[in-house]
Amino acid sequence: MLKLLIYICTILLPFLPLKTNVSIDFVGKKKLIELKRIYWLLAGLVLSFISISTEIYTDVDIYTNIFDWTNAGNINYDTPGWALLCRFFYSIGFNYRGMIPFILILSIFIISRACRKIAVDENKVLALMLIFPGLLNIIQLKFFLAYSIVIYAITILQCKGKHKVFKYLIIVLFATMIHSASIFCLIYLIIAMLKRTNMQKSIFFTMLGFIIVLLSLKMIPQIASIFLDKQVITRYFTGAVEVSSIMWIIEITIAWLLMVIIAWGLIGSSRFQVINKNIKNLYDKGLFISSSFTVLCLTGLVLPLLIYDQNFHRFIEIEYMIGYELLLFCFQERFFYSKRNKYIIILFLMLSIIYCIRYFVPFDRVMPLFSFDGIVRVLR
Repeated sequence: MLKLLIYICTILLPFLPLKTNVSIDFVGKKKLIELKRIYWLLAGLVLSFISISTEIYTDVDIYTNIFDWTNAGNINYDTPGWALLCRFFYSIGFNYRGMIPFILILSIFIISRACRKIAVDENKVLALMLIFPGLLNIIQLKFFLAYSIVIYAITILQCKGKHKVFKYLIIVLFATMIHSASIFCLIYLIIAMLKRTNMQKSIFFTMLGFIIVLLSLKMIPQIASIFLDKQVITRYFTGAVEVSSIMWIIEITIAWLLMVIIAWGLIGSSRFQVINKNIKNLYDKGLFISSSFTVLCLTGLVLPLLIYDQNFHRFIEIEYMIGYELLLFCFQERFFYSKRNKYIIILFLMLSIIYCIRYFVPFDRVMPLFSFDGIVRVLR
C-alpha cells in the first residue's frame, strides 16, 4: 500500500524536527527555499496523485456526469460558479479527472493563506486536515473548495480591518455559487456583531439560536427560498427524517459537542483571562480566540436542519478546521498553565478525530483511493 504510506508520511512531516531550509543552485545562483512554505503544495500534490491513480471511487461518476452535462451546453442555476469552473477546464482540454488536481491544490492553498492571515502554523493545520476530513476532500470536491473559501472568509471577521462584514458577505456568496449549502455560513456573521465575548455568552447565544431554529424549523424552507434556487430548495428541504436517521443525527451532534468541549478545555486551561485584561496589547489574539470559540458553538445551529437532509453534517468539517486553528494557536503562543492540560487536550482531540473518522469516513468509501490503477486519462 504505497499510496497509504505516502499519505501517512505527508501527515507526519510537519510534526517532525526536520531541516526547513534547503539551498539549491538555480541558473548559477544559490537560492534558499523554505520547505515549510511549500507544504501546502506537497499536500495538494499527494491528494492529486491519489485521485488520478484510482479508476473508480465514491461519487466520481456523479461529478463526471455533472461535468459532461454542463459542457453539453446546459445551464446549472444551482451552482453557477462550479459550472463556470467546469467549462473553463473543458475549454483548455481537461476532463473532470484532469480538473480534480487543480481544485485540490487551489483549496489547500486558500486554507494555507487563511492560516497565515491569523499567524497559525499552516502546515500542522493542513496535516490535521489530512487526518479528518482528509480523503473526503477528494470525494466531495465541490464542498471542499467551498468550505476552504468560507474558512478564509471567517479569518477576515477574526482580524482587524474595515468593511469586514461586507467582505465576508461577498466571499460567502461566491462560495455559495460553488456549493449552495455555503449560504448557511452567514450565521457566522454573529461573531462580527458580538465583537469580543466570553465562553458563557457564546454558549448562551448558541442555545438561544438553537431554540429559535427549532421553533421556526417549518419556516426555514420558505426563508431559504428567498435566497436559493427552487432546485436547491427541492434538494435540501423536501426530505423527511427517518427513524434510522435519528442515530445519525445523534452521532453528528456528539461530534459537534466534542470539538466545543475541546475548545472549552483549551481556553479554560490557557491564559485567556489574561488576554481579556490586556485588550490593547493582545486585542487580535483575544479576538481570534473568542471568535473561534463562537464559530464552533454557532455550527450547532445547523444541526436541526439534519431532519431535512443529512448533508448538513458537512458543517462539522468547517468546525473542525476552525478548531485545529484554535488549538495550534494556543499551543504556539504558549498559553498553557501546565503540560498536563496540554497533553489531556491533545489526547481528547485525537479521540475526537478517531470518532469522526469512525462515523463520517467509512472505509468502503476511502479505501478504494489507496489502490493503484495506473494514471487515469485527464485530457478529454
